[in-house]
Order: sequence, then C-alpha cells, then structure tokens
Amino acid sequence: MKEKADLYAAQWNALRLRNRLVWSVLAVGIVVLFVASSPMFAKYQGIVGCTWFALFVLSGSYYGAFRCPRCHKPFFKAGFLASNTLTKKCLHCGLAKWT
Repeated sequence: MKEKADLYAAQWNALRLRNRLVWSVLAVGIVVLFVASSPMFAKYQGIVGCTWFALFVLSGSYYGAFRCPRCHKPFFKAGFLASNTLTKKCLHCGLAKWT
C-alpha cells in the first residue's frame, strides 16, 4: 500500500506548492498594497495594484491547470467553462484529492 501512496506523492507535492504560491501572492500583495497606500508611494498605487492583480490571476491559473496524477486530465476543469477549484476529487476519474 505504501508503494501506491508514493506513486502520486510528487504530483500532490506540486499541487501543495501551487496552493502555497497562490496564498503567498495574496498575502504579500495585501501587505504591499497597504504600504503603497501611504502618501509617500501614492503615485505607484495603480502600478502596484495592477501588477499584484496580474500575479494573482496568473498564480490562480497555474493552480487551476493542475493535471490529475491518475488520468492526466485537468483536475479542476470538467470543460471549457466548467471548473471547480474547491473540489475534493478529480472531475474526470474521481481520484480523491491528496490520496
């Protein structure tokens, strides 16, 4: 059984890193936007806000593009517009998350 658990361990670690990337971009962006809201950096607010938003969208897209370790189809996307990043199982083969 341990061999089967180790089979997908690398892919689940990659998903865990993607998740941490999204949360890190969110947290760092909030802090940077708070600092940029001071009058000293007022002229950079728009640039900082747009850059942070773009990084957040890109990191979220990277997280959402994760492929299922078993079927190699997008784990969170069932179709072109149908996606669910909060799902507990693959939308194609039903592999439970983190197994």
